[in-house]
Amino acid sequence: MWDLHTPRYAPTDTCKVIAYTRKSIASAICNVTSHPAASLNTLVLDVLDNTSITLRIVNIYHARPTTGHNLHHILRHEPDDTIPTALIGDFNTHSPMWSLPGHTPSSWATAFTDWMGVHGFQCQNPSGVPTWVGSQEGNHLSILDLVLTNDIARYSAQLGDVTVSLADSLGSDHAALIFEIYPLDSIAIIPPPSSFQLQS
Repeated sequence: MWDLHTPRYAPTDTCKVIAYTRKSIASAICNVTSHPAASLNTLVLDVLDNTSITLRIVNIYHARPTTGHNLHHILRHEPDDTIPTALIGDFNTHSPMWSLPGHTPSSWATAFTDWMGVHGFQCQNPSGVPTWVGSQEGNHLSILDLVLTNDIARYSAQLGDVTVSLADSLGSDHAALIFEIYPLDSIAIIPPPSSFQLQS
């Protein structure tokens, strides 16, 4: 069984991000609708151990305008580097760091990857695996959906490998990004995973 998490929205609003977590970990998940980055396009979930944040998951949908980009709120954001953080979502951005051959880098890609470098974020997607298949003839496979983790998230070893799955994408032309969360307080040598699935 799954819990569905959405941003705070009015009946006339359209949410661009959602996240699913297993009901078995419901008491450890907090949807932080008051976070400065939270919006209809950005969902902030904290994974808690009692009252401490053990992992922050920020689900982002980059709603591209006709020209330029709408990642300004991320590029201005100063994430807390003491909180293990994963930025996950449809970034609608091509970059040599993750894109398949033949894609022209987005005009904002350098600014975005520079921001990632300053804040210690690295892409965790399996190399060369498309996350968007398109729905029209002539569409080129792309890697638009990303899992980016900061240094402390990688050092804490809480996140398992990322799996890209079109079969689990609920009919979308964007793949589901699936990974396991390993609790910090597990006493087992290999802790039992808690599943997390994201759909943008």
